[in-house]
Amino acid sequence: MINIKTIAQKLQDLEKTFSAEPINKPVNFLALFLRDDHDKWDLLVSADWLNQDQRSGIQFLVSEFKKTLTNDEILKLSSIVPIPTGIEIPPVFTDVDTTEGVVELREVKFYNNLIGEAYIIKARGPRKESTKA
Repeated sequence: MINIKTIAQKLQDLEKTFSAEPINKPVNFLALFLRDDHDKWDLLVSADWLNQDQRSGIQFLVSEFKKTLTNDEILKLSSIVPIPTGIEIPPVFTDVDTTEGVVELREVKFYNNLIGEAYIIKARGPRKESTKA
C-alpha cells in the first residue's frame, strides 16, 4: 500500500533540491490535498517562476516528479494545481512551520472545498509578531 506521507516527504526533499542552486526554482507553497469526495490527491504549488510560464513550469515539475516518485505513487496524484502568487492562501495552510518536516491537517476548508486531509510540504511559516516602538 502506498503511504501518502512518504510521497509528501519525497516531494519535500525534491523541493529543497530544485529550490537550491544551480536549479534555483524556489517554491512559496507546496501541498497535497485530498478533497472529501475524491480518492486521488491534488498537488498545489505556488512559485514566482511558475507564474511566468505555467506550461513549461508544470512540465518541469512533472519531469522532476518522475525522477523521484514511483509509477504507483504518481498514480495517487490527480493533478498539479498552480496557484498564482498574487492569490491569498488561507493562513491555516501557510502559517505552519515546515522546517522540521511535512505538516498534516485534517478536515479543513480551502475556500469552498472541504479538504479531508492535507499535507503541507512547504509554507512560509508562522508570521512574526510585529513590534511597535
